[in-house]
Amino acid sequence: MISAAMRVGLLLGGIGNAVYVLKKIQKSKIANEEAVFWVWSSFIIVLFAVFPGLPIFFARLLGIESSANLIFLFFIALLLVRVFQLSLKLSALERKIVKMNQKTAIKEKEKAEL
Repeated sequence: MISAAMRVGLLLGGIGNAVYVLKKIQKSKIANEEAVFWVWSSFIIVLFAVFPGLPIFFARLLGIESSANLIFLFFIALLLVRVFQLSLKLSALERKIVKMNQKTAIKEKEKAEL
């Protein structure tokens, strides 16, 4: 069973996070792709708060003793996946920077030789 305090915390956290992300979207401070992830995360948090039977059902289904443990496990796993995705993006950007620096160095050398 999810305690009332945890439900209120989930509800406030989910709504607060969604409002914060939506404000960042309005100010163009976050890419739409990133915003979708955070809005969906907020939606899931609110869903767990409004329907406490969902995490209880999935906890029993997966053999997890407490629905709170399931919620923590779910979000830890979700954030680990997100960190991995961001690592992939970072690696791609680092490769692009190296290529751009190499091209710039070649062009500068060619200019210097003229």
